[in-house]
Amino acid sequence: MDVIPLDATLIKGSHGSINTPAEFHPVLITDQKLNNSNVQATEIHDLIWKALKG
Repeated sequence: MDVIPLDATLIKGSHGSINTPAEFHPVLITDQKLNNSNVQATEIHDLIWKALKG
């Protein structure tokens, strides 16, 4: 199946968008206490791993 276009103009969505207003940012819902209200994308793996290890 050839489902990934080679022409970048055909790719739609917000993946990788850096100028998105804060009200459209992703939401992280957790019962873990976070040190910061703004979590960087690079921190998500560790937060999920910590929650799974419990």
